[in-house]
Amino acid sequence: MSEVTEVDVVEEEPTYGSSPMDLIRKRHQELVEDDSITLPIEPYDGMLHVKYKMLDIQHDVAAINARVTKESKNPIQQAFLGALDTMSRACVEIFFNRAAPGEEPDLVPLSENFGPDEPPVRYDIRLGEFLGLSGDQLEKMKVRGVILHLFGGKEPLVLAHSRQLTGWFTGQSEEAAETLEGEM
Repeated sequence: MSEVTEVDVVEEEPTYGSSPMDLIRKRHQELVEDDSITLPIEPYDGMLHVKYKMLDIQHDVAAINARVTKESKNPIQQAFLGALDTMSRACVEIFFNRAAPGEEPDLVPLSENFGPDEPPVRYDIRLGEFLGLSGDQLEKMKVRGVILHLFGGKEPLVLAHSRQLTGWFTGQSEEAAETLEGEM
């Protein structure tokens, strides 16, 4: 009589050699779980990161589109204002990276600089304070101005960051996101 031996079953992640259904199920689960992304603010060499949430097309994107088309008839200006408003609406929190360049990020909420139990810092007046703005300059600044100030007043840097965010929203590469933005 032969002896029955127990075999450890190791579940492996599906690979391209797996069945099509396994691959589709894995990708579907990734899509379901993919509700936020943290992107570095490139001009800060990885020191600042922003966590973004997925936006609702019916509510958020429609409101942004309505606002910018009301404010400007210029398509280029509309695209820039839309990028600023999208970044603002999707922003969950801004972080400082304590890790050395090249190391795995060690993100700390920027709100810790304002004291314990503070709400998350987003693209708001507190970020302006953190960046050294004060008095009348800070009082007159709107969220769009704070974002532009964060990027050193350089619109192309804002647009490059916005393209990364748009690429994540659409599940496409940055190049495809550039094409999509041009069609908006």
